[in-house]
Amino acid sequence: MYAKYRHIPTSECDIDIEAYEEKPIEPSLPLRLFSHLITLVSYTVFICLLPVTYWICVRKVQNSERIIIFRLGALIGSRGPGRVLVFPWIDRTQTVDVSNSAFSVPPQQLITHDGGIIEVGAEVQYAITDCVALVREVAEHQEMIRSLSKTVLVRLTIKRTIQELQKEKHSCEEAVMAEINSQVRKWGLDIRNVCFSDVKVLKAPEKEGGGIPPLLASLGKKEGLSPAEFAKYIYSVENKDQADLDLQGMVESAEQGKTTWLLCLSSIIGGETFTPDNFGTYSIDLTDLNLKFIVEIDESGCRCKNSEVDTDESDVCIAMTSSDLAGILKGSLPPLQAYLANRINVSGDVRKLMLLEKLGNK
Repeated sequence: MYAKYRHIPTSECDIDIEAYEEKPIEPSLPLRLFSHLITLVSYTVFICLLPVTYWICVRKVQNSERIIIFRLGALIGSRGPGRVLVFPWIDRTQTVDVSNSAFSVPPQQLITHDGGIIEVGAEVQYAITDCVALVREVAEHQEMIRSLSKTVLVRLTIKRTIQELQKEKHSCEEAVMAEINSQVRKWGLDIRNVCFSDVKVLKAPEKEGGGIPPLLASLGKKEGLSPAEFAKYIYSVENKDQADLDLQGMVESAEQGKTTWLLCLSSIIGGETFTPDNFGTYSIDLTDLNLKFIVEIDESGCRCKNSEVDTDESDVCIAMTSSDLAGILKGSLPPLQAYLANRINVSGDVRKLMLLEKLGNK
């Protein structure tokens, strides 16, 4: 008789939301009798005090809207369009806009199956098909569907080659749409269209090595695995023996607070020899410690300094936790793995991640 009202918590992380089933909890017999009695009294009051109660209890619902009614805390269904009877003393309502909506997935920099680096976004159009399921299952559907669309776009695109994305763009769009719909249709949503933006190639794929570029191999990729398959091994990296015990000890001292991360980075980077590909300005943000560093590398050498304010002059901004930075410096966490797992957030030139790979292999 009554549907159980519940929320599925949403999250800031770009992850798939797993479906689960809950058995509805039926109200007890005394509670149902009390609900029927209060409803009967409300109808009686409404009829006896007409037309005054008409202006209080009757609401007009537009064609593009639906009203979800909760009576004494229980979801009783959706109403509209047209005129809807609501008892304000026992009913709580929620208005849902069922008109077609759209949003954009910001351009994402990612590594394709053949080792190229591209930037691609998408335009997603969707509609609400079941208001009751939507309100019952999710708290903030817009935030949820945006996060899910971004995750699916990245996960399916890295399985494709650049040539496939350019020549079979429509099939790629349909695959993303089908994958999102498999998740959201049970929540009363339906993806009507997915349209990719123009694919911007930041780095062409390697033509040698059978589609397994040296970049992926140097970042810790096992031979024979695509980047998508490699991402499945997130959080399962085996610790490797380190030849340089001084480096190990320096990173551990920074983790324990015995020395500063600025001194640690300066010591590690200061002993490196860099190529022109590494030249640039790097902004490193340790999110858990609220620390920001600027690393400048050019022909004259490298410099590390604290950064008190945000700057837009950096070639790349890298945000991570101190534990992930320690794993990269020790060589136990490949930068590509951390990037595909969203443990590293990169804005700017993603190719600059080669610096972290260079430091991890020191």
